[in-house]
Order: sequence, then structure tokens, then C-alpha cells
Amino acid sequence: KQESTRNQFIKDLTGEKLPLVLLNQTHSEKIHCLNRFAPENLIQEGDALITTLPKILLGIQVADCLSILIVDTSKRVIAAIHAGWRGLLKGVVPKTIALMQSHYSVNPRNCIAVIGPSIGSCCYEVGTEVAIPFRKTFKNHPSIFNTRLKTHTDPIGSHNPFRYDPTTKHLNLSAACRYQLQSSGLDPHKISSDPPCTFCHNEVFFSYRANKAEKARMLAIIGLVC
Repeated sequence: KQESTRNQFIKDLTGEKLPLVLLNQTHSEKIHCLNRFAPENLIQEGDALITTLPKILLGIQVADCLSILIVDTSKRVIAAIHAGWRGLLKGVVPKTIALMQSHYSVNPRNCIAVIGPSIGSCCYEVGTEVAIPFRKTFKNHPSIFNTRLKTHTDPIGSHNPFRYDPTTKHLNLSAACRYQLQSSGLDPHKISSDPPCTFCHNEVFFSYRANKAEKARMLAIIGLVC
């Protein structure tokens, strides 16, 4: 049923029955350059795809993480990236752009990027195990965090400053991704990066955190259809 739904979606979107290339996403920095089409080996392990092949769709599946779609219209090079907090820390986004430059002579200034719906900073509270490496990696961009006062006090912790943190840290994945795109040379005016929060709007979008019982995913696709 899922495959037939996808096929119908692709046909409605493109007017054709085009092949869809997906990945076994593992929150990695592994990138695949698709230089030829091999139907018998479509699904590989990784988190980013790059191609110049026409009539092929690249797909990313998400349910709170980021989907990033990039195109250089002059070179006709496209990329699809999956990135959660692990992928951002591993640099899958800038590494994909670097590969587009080295393999396909892409100029980042000519690229257009779209960041899809993901969990927003309004709903994405992280612990120190995530906050600390992000503060180090994005030390020049502290606005990726929204810091808020806790809504309750801890009578034990309040007497122990080493155990009690009076704030919570809310991570803005989209802002972190935008920073990486700009640092890689993309024009900020060519980056669409203010997506709605999947957790807040889980009646419209799939959200793993909001509906953990469901394993459904959203599909972001990009392709050179002509």
C-alpha cells in the first residue's frame, strides 16, 4: 500500500512514473553520488544523495528531523540530505555541498536550498549531552538555542548549583542547518529555512516525538524532471 501511495503521489506531482531513490538513513555523514541508475540496488545506507541524472527522484524520509533539498540550476545538480542533531554535528550538510563542488564543479552561490518541516525549538528540549557539543560546534552562532526558565523549582537541586540547572535548552535544528549552509557559501536569500514545527502541528505532519507509536514518515523529494 505504501509503495502504491508513493507511486500515485509521484505521478500526480510529475505526470510520470519516475523511479524514487531512497536511503537506509542512519544519522551518518555518508553521502552517495548517483552517477548511474541501477534499479536492483536502490536502497543503500547513508544520509545524503547527489545526482545530475534526469528523470530520477531523490527522496528523504523524516518525522521530526530535517530534510534539506539543494539544487544548482545552472549545473543541473541536485542533492537530498537527511539530518537530525547527530547529522548536523557530523557535518553531513557542509560535506554534501563540498562534494557537489569537488565532483560537479558546483558554485554554492548559485544553489537554492529548502529546509523542510522539522521539530522546532519551541518543542525540542535537549540535554547537556547534546547541548555541549552543539555549543562547541556552533560557538559563533549561539542563537541556535532558546534558553528558558524552568516552570518549577527543585528544592534539592536549588541548594546544589552543580546538580541544578535553572534553565532548559531548546535546540533550533533549522537555524543550525541554515548556519551551515551559509558557512558553505550559499546566499542567505536563496535558503528557505522557516519551516513549521512538526510536533506543534502533528495533526498535519508526522512527528516521532508526538506520536511515538506511529512509524510513519514524511517524504521530501527532488528531481530533474525535464
